[in-house]
Amino acid sequence: MSCTAPGPQLPLFGHAPDDNADVDVVINWGLGVESTAYIARMLTAPATHGIDLKRTVVLYMATGSEWPETRLLVEKFMLPLLREHRVRFVQLARNGHLRQDGFTVLDDSRTPERLFARGPWTLWDDLESVGTVPQQAGTRKCSLWAKGDVGDWWLGQLFDGRPFRQIMGFNADEEGRRFGDQAASKMPGRTGEFPLIDWGWGRQRCEDYLLERFGVHWPKSYCTFCCFPASMGALPAHLERMRCHPELAGAVLRLEYTAMSLNPNARLYGRRSLLELLDPDQPRDRACLDAFERELDMPWALYRVRRLFLLSHDGRRRPVMYAPAAPPGRWPRTSSPPPPPASSTNRTRASSGNGTPCSPVPPPNSPSPEPTAPGRNVPMPTRFPASALATGQRSAVPRDSLGT
Repeated sequence: MSCTAPGPQLPLFGHAPDDNADVDVVINWGLGVESTAYIARMLTAPATHGIDLKRTVVLYMATGSEWPETRLLVEKFMLPLLREHRVRFVQLARNGHLRQDGFTVLDDSRTPERLFARGPWTLWDDLESVGTVPQQAGTRKCSLWAKGDVGDWWLGQLFDGRPFRQIMGFNADEEGRRFGDQAASKMPGRTGEFPLIDWGWGRQRCEDYLLERFGVHWPKSYCTFCCFPASMGALPAHLERMRCHPELAGAVLRLEYTAMSLNPNARLYGRRSLLELLDPDQPRDRACLDAFERELDMPWALYRVRRLFLLSHDGRRRPVMYAPAAPPGRWPRTSSPPPPPASSTNRTRASSGNGTPCSPVPPPNSPSPEPTAPGRNVPMPTRFPASALATGQRSAVPRDSLGT
């Protein structure tokens, strides 16, 4: 069954309250090699592995951009296994960008018939709505947003402080993730468990087990537009996967193209873009590029992009954030911003796309005017000092990709 929880309210679970009260084990399943190997192995002898299936839930968060072959293998091999053992399988997804938008229970069943590819709002939807791509720097916020937050909402409502065990599919090569999980866990009553690490099963052992069990090579599970293959040394395999799905590659190229139109530094793989990694002289790459051309066959819109910068002590600019862009059709009629006031100094560092100064830097020790958002008579957040500057550019992007 499918049901929706608006924000922090209780969702309509697919099982009776008594059934929910008995649950004390949750298995996180990301569809990948490790968590799939654990579930398949555990189901050969649940009691031996300390699992009472009547008190256990397998939890999956739909990101909306899983590779087709992963979904196919899950429905061919794993869902029949869950049905055979009558394992309760819960599928969740976000309703929107904000927490108050809530989440949806796509399915909650002991006889699951299909894997839901997406919910009402996906990570792809979120990236397209603001014209950007996943960020390599820092923590994997995209995964936390699409998976961690959704699972935590549901778990918090199900257990409400009751003790429970949450089984994570970290392999024996990822000992550091165990400590990271234990340090980051703040949910009352939760105890994280990491059986693959305890078994000494690394990724290769998990792959071998699934090959022996099902006779197939289980592919890596991740979003089609993921930026991390480059940093993990898996970019060649990722590009080969793209070539097997040229239509998906074309869509990802459009996502990147839109982001780079708004911010030239928004390449998918840090210093390299997906577009520059494809060779138009190679037939399979050409198929991806042809799909990209078809993706661009849509209405376009012109946007005025303005960025905020801080000036460092040595005079270099440091980006802070994107200021709110004026809606299409509402930017100034003039072709360039107005000149700076006569009282401004030569320390201006910001300029529009044609090099015309946008905003002066106040002289040292001068009173700082309250910064305002470009195009709006609204004060900027106070954490951005008046010395933050805005630069402007005008970018043509596929309109539909930004949801306008």
